Amino acid sequence: MAWQGARAASTLTEAESRTHMAMWVIAGSPLLLGNDLTTMNEATKAIVTNAEVLAINQDGRGLQGVKVAEDSAGLQVYSKVLSGSGKRAVMLLNRTGQRASMTVRWADTGLAAATASVRDVWAKANLGSFAASYTATVPAKGSVLLRVSGREGDSRVYEAEASANTLGGNAARVNCARCSNTGKVAGVGNGATLVIKDVKAATAGLKLANIVYSNSETEVRRASMQVNGQTPTMVAFPSTGGRDNIGSVSVMLSLAKGVANTITFSNASGQAPDFDAVVIQEIAGANGGTLVSAPSGRCVGLPNNNASVGIQAGLGYCHGGQNQTFARTARSELVVYGNRCLDALGATPIVGARLGIGECNGSNKQKWEFAANGTMTMNGLCLDVPANGQPELAVCDANSQTQQWLFSQ
Repeated sequence: MAWQGARAASTLTEAESRTHMAMWVIAGSPLLLGNDLTTMNEATKAIVTNAEVLAINQDGRGLQGVKVAEDSAGLQVYSKVLSGSGKRAVMLLNRTGQRASMTVRWADTGLAAATASVRDVWAKANLGSFAASYTATVPAKGSVLLRVSGREGDSRVYEAEASANTLGGNAARVNCARCSNTGKVAGVGNGATLVIKDVKAATAGLKLANIVYSNSETEVRRASMQVNGQTPTMVAFPSTGGRDNIGSVSVMLSLAKGVANTITFSNASGQAPDFDAVVIQEIAGANGGTLVSAPSGRCVGLPNNNASVGIQAGLGYCHGGQNQTFARTARSELVVYGNRCLDALGATPIVGARLGIGECNGSNKQKWEFAANGTMTMNGLCLDVPANGQPELAVCDANSQTQQWLFSQ
């Protein structure tokens, strides 16, 4: 974040400035001040030096917040998993021009639907304990930033050394007295691999994954993590101070609905840590579904994870990645990456209009209806996959197999 100080203050109210700060904090972005520190007014100073706000940004778990609800257009709820059990930062963001009542549900954030305590971060005040949810009135273009302490929701444990998993190269199952099931997988890296198989997900979407490991070296070890056929992510594993000393690293990963997800750990040119287990927890508000062309079994997605406005969507191998996961709203939208809507490219939805994404704006060219006959329509036109393989709008044909779609949620 580059804070522009007085220049920003000339266009933003104090409430809007707090919202500006909160958005960067919940995203875990680097915070940089670009204003003249010698002339910073007291309101700006209070915003950028609030210790509780900065603690959320600098939280050691290092995760980004994700949108977990938007019950009405422009009323968005974001949640960030924090260090410790049952800890969340929550931002209620009102992007509309009217004050509004907004609710965060604990279940949407991955917490159990039980009593949780709530603290107003800006006011540095405890608000009390609330069962299942908390509701606040949020001013127009404003926000509320909360710290919530509750109980974690249910999770599933996948032991690295389980017999169903696949080990490649020199990777091997070994004993580990302090590990969750007295065993782990060692030797991953330098071409050796670990594939954790049969990972379940009740729905497609982002999940919280805690990777339990050991690293006896003083240096950080790294491993490439690939979910299904998605783009791999390099994960850093700090030293745990001993071969059987256990630590954990948290990541957000996207799973496909079902029981056949795989998580592969590797390092082509270095040693990875030893792996004890992966613990998967649902974040209900980050769930979605996949849009599948019935004849081909292929999924609509964004190429190369590109979320730029106007990018053309296409069909590809279904792997449950974020670029193939859409949240279906009560407003008939299909939302990807939190704030992008599946769109008919061009000014109006016409025959031949290709499929793409745009900023969600409530327009008719972002509203999709699913008919009982398996078609997906917009303004009376059907989504089709012609011979060129690129989804586009076409005149509806009841006998066309290329106009058959499945939305798996």
